[in-house]
Amino acid sequence: MRAVIAEGGRSRLVERPTPSPGPGQVRIRVAGAGLNRADLLQCLGRYAPPAGVTDVLGLEASGVVDAIGEGVASVWLGRSVIALLRGGGMADWVVCDVREVAPAPSHLALAEAGAWPEAWVTAHLHLVTLGRVAAGERALVFGGAGGVGSAAIHILLRRGASVVATAAGPERCAYVSQLGAQPIDRLARYWTESLDALWPDGLDLALDTVGGEATGALVDRLRPDGRVAVVGLLGGARATVDGARIIHRRLTLFGHGLRGLTEAARGTALAAAMADIASLATFATRSLPLESVQDGLDQMRAGTIVGKLWLDVTTSQRHQTSA
Repeated sequence: MRAVIAEGGRSRLVERPTPSPGPGQVRIRVAGAGLNRADLLQCLGRYAPPAGVTDVLGLEASGVVDAIGEGVASVWLGRSVIALLRGGGMADWVVCDVREVAPAPSHLALAEAGAWPEAWVTAHLHLVTLGRVAAGERALVFGGAGGVGSAAIHILLRRGASVVATAAGPERCAYVSQLGAQPIDRLARYWTESLDALWPDGLDLALDTVGGEATGALVDRLRPDGRVAVVGLLGGARATVDGARIIHRRLTLFGHGLRGLTEAARGTALAAAMADIASLATFATRSLPLESVQDGLDQMRAGTIVGKLWLDVTTSQRHQTSA
């Protein structure tokens, strides 16, 4: 089978043996796979897969179960599914624990459904399960025009929060506005100035994809019982925060990586997010064939993607068959 690995700072399409499922596992004939910043970081040598996990890129996928391992109910055979993976999604087939899959949303094309598990579960876990968003709260999303940002805006609005989201430039701000959030153009004005003008008395919850000094600035703007969920470190891994403010205002600062969770915990997180995935609105998405994954990673590194970019593996498979 074809598979995408990281090599020399870039992605490379290689041939690998088609895997067979072990006990408790299913094999999925992949239809679509999402592209995430973690894939870019793995290519750059900054995010190695956990021990024992395949070196094939891809943290999410969709497709049809075509084989099952010992102990897996036969009802899964032939079923269209989405999968939240620790790796392996960018290939013609992927094997994973049956607890890491869920029925594919019926209102999405199967290939496109592979674009959303990682982004959707990341947003849901940090904002709902751990962030405890409540109706009437004020929430800030960094990177509102990206995949996780799109999911976060939808999840927050669905729960009655007021949402402000940062984005870079007029096109991305227009997209954020279409999703229902108040955009802040971080290229036109430093985000703290814009946020202070909108919410001078602070906010309740933030999805922080930047880290570094931005995390400290968010803590400084939290209202009592406020929370900051750190899901990225584009601005650096170290932050300076006001410890006294955290204590006196009962603030919470946390992060929770999906890749390091057990199969059972990942399955629980995916199941918890399924109601939100089922309500998935139409977001900006764009697909590339599997062999063009490096083009997508280059676009991600350049910051030119609006919405979610994903790989249509079925297009590549049809071409391969016809050839």
